[in-house]
Amino acid sequence: MRLPPPLRKIHDRFVGWASAQRWVNDWLIAWVTEEDGQEVACIYCTIVRNALIFGFIGFILGLLV
Repeated sequence: MRLPPPLRKIHDRFVGWASAQRWVNDWLIAWVTEEDGQEVACIYCTIVRNALIFGFIGFILGLLV
């Protein structure tokens, strides 16, 4: 998907900011160690992890409200 130039600038700045944050790598991105010892980001694990984290947060907020 191609973004128009103004949206592309916003996207690039946000992704650059997010990738520089330590908590994004520690909490949101799931890293998997392969057999050869190399660590790679697993997109499927990351999706499941974020669904569980934000689902749990939403459940707790829903109970409180």
